[in-house]
Amino acid sequence: MQLHFISIFPELIAHWFSQGVVGRAISQGKIAPQYWNPRDYSDDRYGRVDDRPFGGGPGMVMQYEPLKRIHSALNAQAEKPLHIYLSPQGVPFHHDIAQTLAEKPAIALWSGRYEGIDQRFIDECIDVEISLGDYVL
Repeated sequence: MQLHFISIFPELIAHWFSQGVVGRAISQGKIAPQYWNPRDYSDDRYGRVDDRPFGGGPGMVMQYEPLKRIHSALNAQAEKPLHIYLSPQGVPFHHDIAQTLAEKPAIALWSGRYEGIDQRFIDECIDVEISLGDYVL
């Protein structure tokens, strides 16, 4: 299975997934992770990917443009992934979802930052929103 992780902290994800059960699955070739950093797709010379929400409101959201560039690059690959946004507004993760996802050849897991990601990107590019549980970090 090809797993794509989109986060502004790809090194943290790679470190944690290099160990334990997931690390063994990677070393055995059962999972092929690929890490994408939106900062690498930013037009800003400092790699800035946050901006104020267009509709107003507090906080900052991840910009549409860098995320859309990654989305286009992912969809150009041989196995177009299922795009999943990990969000508290999503469907709660449970065993049936895990079984369905296990059958997919490629999955892209989108991780928000700040107040989330630009709603336009969610509406256009995300196939499903999944919540990992009822908790606050």
